Amino acid sequence: MADTVTVDMNELASQVSGAIKADVIQAILNDPIVAKHGVVTPDGGTKDKEVKNFADYMAAVIRRDDKRLSAIYGVKAQVENNGTAGGYLVPPEYGSMIDGFAVEAGLIRPGAMVMSVNSPEFKAPRYDQTISPDGSSAMLAGVKLFWTAEAGNIQSTQVKFDQIDLRAHKLAAYIQITSELLADAPALSGMLVRQFGQAKAWFEDYNFLNGNGVGKPLGILNAPATYSVTRNTATDFKLADAKEMISRMPASALGRAVFIMHQSVMPKLYSMAESGNFVTFLRDLQGRPATQLLGHTVLFTEKLPVLGTAGDVLLVDRNAYYIMDRQDTTISTSDAPAFLTDQMTMRMTSRLDGQPALNDKITLADGSYQVSPFIKLS
Repeated sequence: MADTVTVDMNELASQVSGAIKADVIQAILNDPIVAKHGVVTPDGGTKDKEVKNFADYMAAVIRRDDKRLSAIYGVKAQVENNGTAGGYLVPPEYGSMIDGFAVEAGLIRPGAMVMSVNSPEFKAPRYDQTISPDGSSAMLAGVKLFWTAEAGNIQSTQVKFDQIDLRAHKLAAYIQITSELLADAPALSGMLVRQFGQAKAWFEDYNFLNGNGVGKPLGILNAPATYSVTRNTATDFKLADAKEMISRMPASALGRAVFIMHQSVMPKLYSMAESGNFVTFLRDLQGRPATQLLGHTVLFTEKLPVLGTAGDVLLVDRNAYYIMDRQDTTISTSDAPAFLTDQMTMRMTSRLDGQPALNDKITLADGSYQVSPFIKLS
């Protein structure tokens, strides 16, 4: 009878995977660009300390160079003595780069009130500007002053508060990268960081605009504070609509207010004109169209409903939208989930929340006319 041979399939797979990864690393090191410019250290460990970038970091993870990851990048395995299973946290500067691209590509975050906190919840008092004016301005949140005679009794006043309550929600995803892509490591750094940043900006904005507040931010379109302007003509966007929307923005916020609209609205803007053919949007037919409407910046997006649908056009004061960042963007890497197919898994996580600063519309001193920092076309 033939001898029985017992094979540890996990050990065999690990050896095969290791051999493939060695080929990948060697391909990286043999790349003329890498060799010439020192993008990735050929020695590893604590050598070549000046070589520090995302491509070199990824190469260190692939070859499980714990010494270099710890000494040069200041990271260690997420599971002690087992970087393969637990993965490695990517150095914070690469997460900051992702956040930087997110701000650059975002619609709401660049102008919003952003707060970084150290707890999963943020509760803070805010002025209640949604009260009935009652002889004063709702903007003053109940504060009233009184004309008083000499030596007369001074009357009391009060400030009315309510509370904003933000709770961190996780925004996360992972990708798996093939050995072939890793072999092009010099280009990988910028590609992944930019792509993650743009994805973060897209999903943040989508929910800052459309979120229902359940396990995610409360978006402007669904907020009680948002004022709806009735469309002048169904399935259209006219100058009269824009004028009415502007008239519903608090006067103190007009200098910050921007239009955000679906890209399908663009042709309507090009043809807008006052009587006498005074063009209100396209001011220079020989140059590039000015992205302003009645003096307000116009931002185009795919994240709003298409032309003719409620919410296709917004006018917003982004400073009146609160964003709470509980955790800076972090990314971690591991080859454990897909080592049999020779892929590296990268995971990005971020914890945040967002909602309008107001819980309702504002009634002006006349007692009937309402305004809001968030206006949508119905």
